[in-house]
Amino acid sequence: DAEGNETKRGQGKAKGGEVLTRWWRERRCRCRGIGSMSVMPSCVGLLGLCGRTVAKRTLRGLYGGRQVAFGNKVSEDGGNKTRRKWKPNVQRKKLYSQVLKETFTINVTTHVLRCMRKAGGFDEYLIKTPHHKIQSDTGSRIKNKIEEALLLEENETQANP
Repeated sequence: DAEGNETKRGQGKAKGGEVLTRWWRERRCRCRGIGSMSVMPSCVGLLGLCGRTVAKRTLRGLYGGRQVAFGNKVSEDGGNKTRRKWKPNVQRKKLYSQVLKETFTINVTTHVLRCMRKAGGFDEYLIKTPHHKIQSDTGSRIKNKIEEALLLEENETQANP
């Protein structure tokens, strides 16, 4: 532009000439390179881990990394392209935790249901899956409860042999 400040597509200009980045870049996570964690970090919220943006609705259920995908529908005859999106297959399920002896009603993708079946159940799935792969406030909260209950149970068995 006239002042010599270049703006890229999707960026706006603020007062004083500095360039504003897109809104989602400011929601990115600041902790990079985190491996396995025993406690959920405070930045899992909207930020996600390792710089990945997480959609708000995935925080309220177990989506297993599945998000809305975008692409084109291509017609057979002329190859005309129409923009479209593919939403994850989300089901509202009641899942029972054997450790907590409690039922949770959660939005779950069919991908996560298959992962649960493979892991051996709801509790086993949450225990085996690291916090940075759950990417959910609800899932991380339940995982923490299960881990605490298992630690208490383990301490009780060690104290009373």
